[in-house]
Amino acid sequence: SVPDLYLILSPELKILNASDAYLAATMVKREDIIGHAVFDIFPKNPDDPRSLRTIKNFNRSIESIFKTKKAHAMPIQRYDIKRPISLGGEYEERYWRSLNIPVLDKQNRVKYIIHRVEDATEI
Repeated sequence: SVPDLYLILSPELKILNASDAYLAATMVKREDIIGHAVFDIFPKNPDDPRSLRTIKNFNRSIESIFKTKKAHAMPIQRYDIKRPISLGGEYEERYWRSLNIPVLDKQNRVKYIIHRVEDATEI
């Protein structure tokens, strides 16, 4: 019910939950994404070679939070969203500002990752 765009991820980057705002912004349904790997649900745009760099930057951010146990802010990244087939199925250009936040257990291990994004496409 939070108004911002959030994903809750497992340490293996499986989607555990998403805010309604995230679902609306990415044009997906909760029941279609829960339990799936984040990049299986949001594949890179094959026509945009920059999307591979964005995936690498995301993975570096995740590595950072495992190492430091602290939140990691990413600079604005282009990562296009694939529209549902009912809306044409093509990729829609998007720019995102992301913050990855670790949720730690009692042993100081990463239990969850909160992936907060802001759609910066119009900025």
